[in-house]
Amino acid sequence: MGKCILIIRVSTQKQKTERQHQQLVEWCISEGYTPNDMIIIENKESATKTQEQKTIQELYKTIEQQQIDCVYTTEISRISRKPAILEQVKHFLIAKKVNLKMKQQNFVLFDENGKVTMIANILFDLWKNFTESEIEQKNDRVISGMEVAANANQFIGGSIYMGYKVVNKSFQIDENNAKIIKKIFEMYATGLQSFSTIQKEILSIFSVDLDRKTIGRILNNKYYTGEKLKKDKYERQYPAIITHDIFVTCQELLNKRSGHLQSKAKKIYYAGRLIKCQCGETLTAFGVRNNYACKSFHEKRGCTNGTSINLNLVDSLAYKCAKIKDTIEMANINEEKIKQVEETINELQTKIDSASNRFEIIKENKRKSLKKHLKNLSSKDFENVLENELKIDLLQIENENIGNKNEIERLKNWISSTKIEKFGKWGTLLAASDQQKNIQLDDKQIYDLVHLYIKNIEVVDVDEKTKDIIIHTYCGEETKYKYYFKAKGNYRLFEYRLNPLKKEYMYMPCEWNNIVTKRF
Repeated sequence: MGKCILIIRVSTQKQKTERQHQQLVEWCISEGYTPNDMIIIENKESATKTQEQKTIQELYKTIEQQQIDCVYTTEISRISRKPAILEQVKHFLIAKKVNLKMKQQNFVLFDENGKVTMIANILFDLWKNFTESEIEQKNDRVISGMEVAANANQFIGGSIYMGYKVVNKSFQIDENNAKIIKKIFEMYATGLQSFSTIQKEILSIFSVDLDRKTIGRILNNKYYTGEKLKKDKYERQYPAIITHDIFVTCQELLNKRSGHLQSKAKKIYYAGRLIKCQCGETLTAFGVRNNYACKSFHEKRGCTNGTSINLNLVDSLAYKCAKIKDTIEMANINEEKIKQVEETINELQTKIDSASNRFEIIKENKRKSLKKHLKNLSSKDFENVLENELKIDLLQIENENIGNKNEIERLKNWISSTKIEKFGKWGTLLAASDQQKNIQLDDKQIYDLVHLYIKNIEVVDVDEKTKDIIIHTYCGEETKYKYYFKAKGNYRLFEYRLNPLKKEYMYMPCEWNNIVTKRF
């Protein structure tokens, strides 16, 4: 005889486990086990809160590690109230040849011959239906109770807005923080203060450091006016901290400034999303600082490298390389080359279709395999189990396809750009026609042109004052630059190209003002 497991559990901290403990120990002794043979899994946890229950995980781990003959418990709800978990436990025990006995209904999973009894299958199906219905009813009661409490302005859990506190489940004004709320609205309503100046003033007066996002949320919180509002399905009314008039004034200023910020946000940065920091983060355009910089470094989120580069410089170099590449492509364009690109698109699409078909085969095979072991699951529960089993495979296929899909999109754009009616959009700026030479592209068209040819841009810090800029195109070519700055406003730029006198490649000086266009 091996060992046995006793599952003892209650759903709240107030409930006691002593009675279950005594009943199960006496039962196991009557079946021939000694106290040394008993492994007790005892927890106080809700059976409805989590799918990964602690009790079940302990049960699985113990059975995997030790020789277990039987699991004892008082009733099915001690194991789980979730139908899917009940089914999983049942099949796990069957696979491991571990019996399950419950005082409820005198339940036994295996008969004397080691076969699953018909009664066990019937009772499991009944319990699954009962527990599912019970949980739905319990959830409905909880939701209904929360709605009644919320409408009565009672605290039902969650976060509490700054400026309030909870006393006897009711919201009351927190006088200390309410002073901060009033000061923020008063300062902003003057129209003379920004989030930054308010942040500094609040820190100076109250020794409270609020970030600008928090200040923005406070200024947009209408609950501070004392008006009854509906949010997250519930109506609530908080005690008033500010007047309705000052809230309206602040909203007008916020909307006005928001429109200003939106107009600024329309600025298009040609090399956007093309440069990455060594930490892996894509460099963000900071128009105010006139550079591309690692956001992760500035927000102190783990990056120690802090790559940054002059924004106007990189945009200008990217545009220059794209124009040259565009001119060469347009000069050499012919039907045969377009056909080759179309064939490449078809090949990439075939790879995508093949990967999708492979996933469907994997899905069907897993469906057949699971059906053998999960025959009694409802269709909804079965599909949930199948979806979880396929998550890793789906992610792998999606990662495999995303590069091919992006390349197809780029090649289709390239084909579109070769058509005569599209020349005005894409440029061919250095082509022979005087009319084409004078074409003026807007920022969005230049951005499209850059991203049509340039795959990525590499920025390497050589030393404190020198950077290498390497522009990679989709056809595998590289254009190298060396950027050197002595002091503010004193820049030098070199391009790695053929020296006609020495007939070798070397870094040749470039005229800064002829290449770099100052946009920001």
